[in-house]
Amino acid sequence: WEAATGNIRHLLTLQHDDDFVTSVSWVRDKANANYIAIGTNLNAVQLWDAEAERRLRTLDGHSARVGALSWNQHWLSSGGRDSQIIQHDVRS
Repeated sequence: WEAATGNIRHLLTLQHDDDFVTSVSWVRDKANANYIAIGTNLNAVQLWDAEAERRLRTLDGHSARVGALSWNQHWLSSGGRDSQIIQHDVRS
């Protein structure tokens, strides 16, 4: 959603009926690139380039729903129903 125009852009559709978005977190880096992290019910964390509307990669590590995401510069923290908090350095 673009606040200035009210336009909505569809970013993704998850493939499985029992999968859905369970968390979202957005960051703008020092180069003004916009990234969105998306946690899903089927344990995945997807990293997206918001401007290009393109998935960059999927981050592994959780064995249950990802319910929390938080950015600190290039670090993305994800918290899952599996009681794990995982720190992802998205530069690599």
